[in-house]
Amino acid sequence: MKLTSSAKLALAFAAISVPFASQALVRRHDVADSQYTTFGNNAAFAGVGSVFATNNGSSGASGTGTLISSRWMLTAAHVTSGFSQVQFTVGGNTYTSTNIVYTPTAWTLSNGFDLALVQFTTDVVGAAPIGLYSNTDEIGKVGVGVGFGTTGTGITGGNSFDGLKRAGRNVVDGFADFGGGPNNKILWADFDSGSSADNFSGTATQQDLEFGVDAGDSGGALLIQDGSTFKLAGVTSFKASWDGINNQDYGDISGWVRVSQHLDWIQTTSGVPEPATMTILALAALAKKRKAKKNS
Repeated sequence: MKLTSSAKLALAFAAISVPFASQALVRRHDVADSQYTTFGNNAAFAGVGSVFATNNGSSGASGTGTLISSRWMLTAAHVTSGFSQVQFTVGGNTYTSTNIVYTPTAWTLSNGFDLALVQFTTDVVGAAPIGLYSNTDEIGKVGVGVGFGTTGTGITGGNSFDGLKRAGRNVVDGFADFGGGPNNKILWADFDSGSSADNFSGTATQQDLEFGVDAGDSGGALLIQDGSTFKLAGVTSFKASWDGINNQDYGDISGWVRVSQHLDWIQTTSGVPEPATMTILALAALAKKRKAKKNS
C-alpha cells in the first residue's frame, strides 16, 4: 500500500552497521540464495569489500565499503565514527587506515551526510576501483546493491550471518521522506514482494534478484550501470520500516546517501578525478600499453 505523509512520520529507521558481523543482503524467498552469492562475486563488484572499525584492535563494528581509487575507500560515517582505525578487506587482502575523513556537515541518518572517506598507506591490489556515478537520473533506474550484511528472506527478514558477499537488484524509487519533505541527498527503495500490500513507493513489481539491506551492509554500494560499467551511485546508510519492526522483510525500506550530491567533497578529499578525466586517463594508459606491445 501507499503511505500518506502522516504515516511516513511513524517510520522507524536505524543504522545498519553491526558488531562482529560482515555478511550480506536479505533476498527473495522464491529465488535460490546461490544466485545472489554468484552475482556478488561478479568481477565488476570486486572493489566492494568488508570493513571493520576498531580502537586498537578491540571490539568494534563492521560493515561494507567501496574502493574508489588505489588508496581511498568510501563507506558510511556511522560505521567508522568513534573508532580510530579501519580495516578494509578486498581482493583477498586486508588494509589498515592511515586517515579517516568526514563531511564538513555533521552526519545524521536522515540528513544525507552519512559518509566517510578512508585512506590507506599502500595501494590496494587485486581489486579495481569503482567509478563515481555523476548523473542525477538515479530515480527509476535499476540499482545493484552489494554488501556483507545480515541475510534471510523477505518472509523471515534478516536472521542469519554466514560471511558471504551478495548482490541483488532493486529499482530506486525516490528521495527519502520522513515526513518533512523529500531529501535529495538520500535515495531509497522498498523491498517489493510483488503484492501491492507490501509496496511503499514506486511499483510493486519485483526484480529478479530483489533485495533489502540489513545489518552489516552499511557503507556498501548501490551501483548503476553507466554504459558498459557499473558506477557508485549510493552508499548504504539505513533501513526503515513502516510497521515499526526493522527486520527487513517485504515492504521495508533501504536508504543510500546519494553520491552525485557529494562529488566535490569526495573528489577534493581523495583526489579521485572527475569522470571525464578518468576516461581520458584510461584511454591514455591503453594507448601507452598498445605502443609498448607494438615496440616489444
